[in-house]
Amino acid sequence: MRVLTSKQFLLVSLVIRLLSDPLLLAQEKPPSVNTAPVEKDSTGLEDISAAVSDGRSAKAPKTDRLARLSSSALTIITRKQIEEIGARSIADVLRLVPGVNYRITPMGNFFGVRSFGSSPFSSRVLLLVDGFPFNSPDKGGLSGHPGFDDFFPVEQIRRIEIVKGPATVLYGQNAFQGIINIITRDPEEADQTVVDFLGGARETSRVSVTTGGKAKEAAYTLTAKMNRRKGAMEYQKDVSLLSGDAYLRTNYKGMETTYLVHRDTYSPFQLAAQPTQPTEQNLHMLNLSYGKPLSRSWSYQLRMLYNRRDGTTCANCHDSTASGTLRNGLPADLSSERETNQRTWFNFQLNYNPAKSRHNLILGTQYQLDRVHKEVVQRLDREQSLQIAGLFVQDEISLRPNLIATLGVRLDNHELTGTSVSPTTSLAYQPRRDLVLRALFGRAYREPTWNEFFINQRFLPQLVGGSSGLSELRRVGNPLLKPEKVDTSELGVEYQILRNLSIKADGFLSRVANYIEAEDFSTLVGFGEATVPRPTAIGPGPAARLALAINRGNVITTAGGEIEVQFSPLQRLHGVAGYAYQALNTNPAQDIQNSYAPSHKMTLVVDSEPLHRLHVNFNMNSSSSFTSSTPGLTMGLSSRAPQGILFGRRIGQGYALANIHFSYDLPVRQDKAMKFQFQLNNVFGQRVQLNPMTAIDTGLRGAELFFGFNFKF
Repeated sequence: MRVLTSKQFLLVSLVIRLLSDPLLLAQEKPPSVNTAPVEKDSTGLEDISAAVSDGRSAKAPKTDRLARLSSSALTIITRKQIEEIGARSIADVLRLVPGVNYRITPMGNFFGVRSFGSSPFSSRVLLLVDGFPFNSPDKGGLSGHPGFDDFFPVEQIRRIEIVKGPATVLYGQNAFQGIINIITRDPEEADQTVVDFLGGARETSRVSVTTGGKAKEAAYTLTAKMNRRKGAMEYQKDVSLLSGDAYLRTNYKGMETTYLVHRDTYSPFQLAAQPTQPTEQNLHMLNLSYGKPLSRSWSYQLRMLYNRRDGTTCANCHDSTASGTLRNGLPADLSSERETNQRTWFNFQLNYNPAKSRHNLILGTQYQLDRVHKEVVQRLDREQSLQIAGLFVQDEISLRPNLIATLGVRLDNHELTGTSVSPTTSLAYQPRRDLVLRALFGRAYREPTWNEFFINQRFLPQLVGGSSGLSELRRVGNPLLKPEKVDTSELGVEYQILRNLSIKADGFLSRVANYIEAEDFSTLVGFGEATVPRPTAIGPGPAARLALAINRGNVITTAGGEIEVQFSPLQRLHGVAGYAYQALNTNPAQDIQNSYAPSHKMTLVVDSEPLHRLHVNFNMNSSSSFTSSTPGLTMGLSSRAPQGILFGRRIGQGYALANIHFSYDLPVRQDKAMKFQFQLNNVFGQRVQLNPMTAIDTGLRGAELFFGFNFKF
């Protein structure tokens, strides 16, 4: 586990001491308990710490249940917290949540909930925006081009709900390890125009404008953002990343429409002796939602989504010379090659909740159609489209005023893998006003992604062959894959120790079957009688070692838990300290499925207002060492292979990333506001390698200084 050095420990202690200086805060009165309903965007750390004692809390996803009575391990990040830490992206927030593993990769940001495995696409976490799935149709998670470091404008977020553990019944596939649900701000709240600017390290220049308006029964909110910077890793110091976002949400007589468009470009970088091709991609997501009561007991909601990505192919980096990426038997012209991924999604939900009934019944159906066109990086026997349909029912039963049971089941039918049944049952019990107990058992399935079924990707040929003596490496999908299955048991407790001190602890035990493994370059094909014949569906090419996607035969057991302590010793000082632990039943030095799963993670957020209008925030996350993917890739391929040509580190380094954010509110007119901000990121100057590839330097670039301002009018 990563242990802070004496200098780092001294700095953390000094920051906390400065934030809580009694000369500045001694005259403050302790906060009073207020049982009035909390306003939508006013919930902060001090409010959440009082959730058990006075009931002030946001609501759990998809239900009207208060978060303190949620049966799942649930963390809520409020708008106030997002502003306090100076977050400029979703990653800035999620890295501070115990149980959420976050890392920077050459493919962009990765998020995992109680995670393990080597995929950099966050494919085992369901990413939602107001309940609509954001996950990529082909990769199953985030879009995987370099530089894709954010997937939603942070300016429009009201709160973020993180559900740890499976939640398949209401949400379906990808809710395997957990859910990250972004709740946006209502158009009716957009009564000001906000201009935000950030500049500083890595030649960063970022500007956003958020505005809105309303008239009678119609309202809208709009954010437009442009971001130019260099990359976060050493090899990206000369790489230009340019991204732009626009988000529009409208509301008219119960009909809500949202449209999100994102575009990013990424200039070439040097990969060994060969530069990559530039990349670009465009993302579009259109959502429609309409619902209303049918009677005093029944209501319904209809939601529709269209998600589309088009851009350059992954061969631009993985096979930049196109020597093994073919179109009609000839090397493809990657400068003009494009791929398109589309998702059409429908969800219809009925809710039965009579005024005096003990039941809150949810009935629903869901349909999803994915269409993927890759052309040059796919098996010859690929399917262009995949369909999945589901039915679900869930009943929340108030057995007593302080005891809630949840029973649910979901049935999904996938055109390739068949039918899956996902049951769940849980209890939430509040025996005393200051104590909540939780228990849950759930089963979830994750369908293979389109890539896991049908990809045929030449993998970094510029690093193999030639004098190294290595054969070609190729990642290949498998149409015979079965869905992954996880059975999870959870226990949780939340206790209000004092009025300004609470603790929440959750423990889990999960057993994963049919885990999809796609990193083992061990099968040698097309190399004479001593090797496996090259499968016809893969197409022509030289002798290769295939990383064929397969379902793992053994069951993976993982167990652990999270602890969060919320404290507010003074009215202007509050914070959260967290710790997460996870253990797997596999050898971390030998098993590639144990990759990127740190056993220990610590988080700390301390927030204060030491002077009037001056706001100071210190936040830190520290992770223990972890296993890198494919630790033995270079072993045994050739006696002439230089060790570490692709993946040279068996164990990733532990690290501690800390930021300090200062903001000062200028006194201006009542209908206007201006805030200056100053932020020092990576205070300890960490240059840790978060990816094991040695062909490029994936170390962080040390401490970084940013400044900005925010103007509301």
